[in-house]
Amino acid sequence: MDQEFYRHVKKGEKGIPIFAYTPYTCVEKERAFDSAGKEVVKEIEREVAAYKVVHVYDINQTDGEPLPVIAKELEYNVNNYDVLFQALTAVTSYRVTFEDLERVKGYCDPDRHLIVINKGMSESQTIKTLAHEVVHSTEHAVPTALYRDTGSKADQEVEAELAAYVVCEHYGIDTSDYSFPYITVWGRQASPEDLLNICSRVQHYANNIIQKTDVEIRRIHELSQLPTIEPTIEPQQ
Repeated sequence: MDQEFYRHVKKGEKGIPIFAYTPYTCVEKERAFDSAGKEVVKEIEREVAAYKVVHVYDINQTDGEPLPVIAKELEYNVNNYDVLFQALTAVTSYRVTFEDLERVKGYCDPDRHLIVINKGMSESQTIKTLAHEVVHSTEHAVPTALYRDTGSKADQEVEAELAAYVVCEHYGIDTSDYSFPYITVWGRQASPEDLLNICSRVQHYANNIIQKTDVEIRRIHELSQLPTIEPTIEPQQ
């Protein structure tokens, strides 16, 4: 029984073998000389890297109390959803598509120049996820991006989610129920200096996306207001 989450492995389930890092400490003797030139022997403790096979279990192999929800999925509609979705899609050079995904809301694939969004999500969750992946595609995966080579995977996830939060907030979409827990999980190992650098980059990312999205929104509205031109039919002689 797991005492933290009150779950247990189902009867008959077989563990998944993996290599676990299990270092151990050994004592080595090292000869040295004191200030008088006399040889002395020192004992030095060293950590030795080692691995052993342990068994773990997938969540589907366990039963018990429900696991805590890290981030609450957004479940409300968005004003002018179609226009905002179209404008955000135009900001990135990546093709945007929908697929049935498991355990993730979306992902950015630089090799295929593709953003994939999970099918069937609410309008607010879809826009938030799209904004997150647009940050990855425009700022983390493009060779000419200003900050492409800075930050770890965790830093980039914090940047993308925080920038998505700022972008969505600009358009009246509150994503705090999802974004704040997400940022907390990914950013828990960041130092204060790392967080300052992240915030500086996020300001650039969010401003860049908002400016381009605003341009696209105006363009879409202008196109929708153009008069429809009926085809001219020449009278038959």
